[in-house]
Amino acid sequence: MIDPTRLVPLRHRFLRAVRNWFHDQGFAEVDTPIAVRSPGMEPHLEAFQVSAHWHPPNGGPLYLHTSPEYHMKRILASYQRPIFQLCHCFRDEPVSRLHNPEFTMLEWYRPGEEYTRLMTDCEQLFGALADEFTGGGPLELPEGSIPIGSGFERVTVQEVYLKHAGLDPLACREGPDLVDAARRAGFDVPDHWPWEDVFHYILLEAVEHQLGKPKPTILYGYPPRLAALSRIEGGLAQRFELYLGGQELANAFGELVDPTEQRARFEQDQELRRQLGRPVYPIDERLLSALGEIDKAAGIALGLDRLWLLFCEHLIGRRLSLADVLWAGL
Repeated sequence: MIDPTRLVPLRHRFLRAVRNWFHDQGFAEVDTPIAVRSPGMEPHLEAFQVSAHWHPPNGGPLYLHTSPEYHMKRILASYQRPIFQLCHCFRDEPVSRLHNPEFTMLEWYRPGEEYTRLMTDCEQLFGALADEFTGGGPLELPEGSIPIGSGFERVTVQEVYLKHAGLDPLACREGPDLVDAARRAGFDVPDHWPWEDVFHYILLEAVEHQLGKPKPTILYGYPPRLAALSRIEGGLAQRFELYLGGQELANAFGELVDPTEQRARFEQDQELRRQLGRPVYPIDERLLSALGEIDKAAGIALGLDRLWLLFCEHLIGRRLSLADVLWAGL
C-alpha cells in the first residue's frame, strides 16, 4: 500500500478535480440510499443482504446496492436536469487486482440527450484530470504512454471482434452459431454455452486487453442481446463501454425509458437468476413508475477506483493493484 501521507492528499485532490468538472458543467450532485430493496437485476451480480432486526414497513430484506442507478433515475424523473453522484457500491465477488467488494462509482445522467453526448463528457473529464495531474501530458503506464487529453478512439464491437478474434458476433444469431464461429476461429468453447457466455469469453481472451491502447477506446455498436438497460435502435443497443490501457472503466446507455419493456427485461433477468440458482431480487416498482416521466436520457457508470488506480500508476511509476491505492480496502 502507498504511504497514507501521500495517498490521502492525492485521493482528495483527485476527487475534488472530478467534482469540480461536474460542477463547472452545471450538474447537480445527488445522494441516494445504499441499503435498498432492489439492489440490481444483473444475472451475474451478487448483492450483500443487510442483517436487520427491523425491516421496512412494506416488508422484505434490504440489500447493499450494486449501483445507484435505480434511485438516480427516480430523481431524474422529477428533477429533469443533469445529475451526478460519487458513492460506494457493493458486490459480493472475489478480490483481485481490479476488483474489490466495496468500490467507488461515479455515475451521471443527462436528460434529453443521446448516449453519444456521454462520449464527449468522458473525453472532457479525462482531459481535465490530465491537466490536473499530468500537465496535459499522457499517462505513463506499464502498457505504455497513453494520451487522455485528446480525442478517443471510437470503434464498433463488430470491428474489434473481426480484428482481434477473427469472427463477427453480430452475424451469429443463436448460441450454437457463435459456438461454431468461435471454434473455427480457434477458441475452445463447450457446446452448451449460451450466446452471452461465448461472447464474453472471447472478449476476455482476445479482445479486451487490446483496447484502450495507444489511446482510450470507446467500444459501441453492441448486439441487442447485450442491451441491458439501454434502448435498441437500428438493430443495435445504444450502449458503449470505455477502455483505457486494456481495462474497462465505464458502461454507458441511451437509457431505456419504456416501463413495459423494462419490466419484461427485469422479468427475464429474474428467470435467468432462478436458472442459475442465484437469489431473485424484487423489481423496483417505483423505478418503473418513474421511467414513464422521462422522455429521453443518457447515463453512464464509471468505476472511479479503476481510473484512480491508473493515475496512481502514473504518479508512482509502477504496476499497482486496488489494494495498493484504497487506503481503507479489505
